[in-house]
Amino acid sequence: MNTTMLISLTLAVFAAILAACMHQAAEYDTPTPPHSPEAHEQGISLHTRALSRLAQADYDNAVADTDKARKLIDPQLIHLYTDDMRQVYFQSAIAYYDTGLYDDAIILFDKAINVVLSPSDYPDAYYWRGMSHYRKGSHRRAIADFDMLVGKEGDFPDAAHYRELSRERLAEWSR
Repeated sequence: MNTTMLISLTLAVFAAILAACMHQAAEYDTPTPPHSPEAHEQGISLHTRALSRLAQADYDNAVADTDKARKLIDPQLIHLYTDDMRQVYFQSAIAYYDTGLYDDAIILFDKAINVVLSPSDYPDAYYWRGMSHYRKGSHRRAIADFDMLVGKEGDFPDAAHYRELSRERLAEWSR
């Protein structure tokens, strides 16, 4: 089988799976009582659809599906899905940051931080939320996020630099 045929076959299979997930999740757009077995299944389908949408760079719909899924998935089982949910929020936030939509990025970085069991376990989100605050001129908030990173393990050498720049800007404004 040549490479072109293999790629075509792979794409066809992926499209069929995606279509099935989208169809199944569409059935679950009608709300059911939260925390019932039906709601949990609905949440799982929405979660699966969110991951498919994330893979297609359909960030707004991926986030919307993840928000709905978080409300429907059984609270005792949600920990099984938080890594994926965090990625939906984080990758969507990065896309917003890259296009200069810093307020939208901050909202999603907040969600990425809050979906994990221990918020301090997600330093990447603190860094990028700090950068979003820095870019929009919210230097006090940027400093707070960079403070979470400076002196801790990880690969964030720019955090100290941007924290210092934020401090300088605040000092200039207070003169």
